Amino acid sequence: MPEKVAKTFTAKRSIEADVDIAISSCGGDARAAIPALIILLDHLSEELERTRANTSRGYVRKRIAPPR
Repeated sequence: MPEKVAKTFTAKRSIEADVDIAISSCGGDARAAIPALIILLDHLSEELERTRANTSRGYVRKRIAPPR
């Protein structure tokens, strides 16, 4: 999924609008949108884990849940 498309997802829009954006970013192919979203989710999960690992425990004072 192109990065500019990923940035357009917001909580303000309805889920249907977000689905339309994801599908249209993949040329209208819903089957192609699913792997793109899975890859994006995996990337975001890895980014979150790196952020957690690099954040001082003293700074967050247990406000961030431990990794699962």
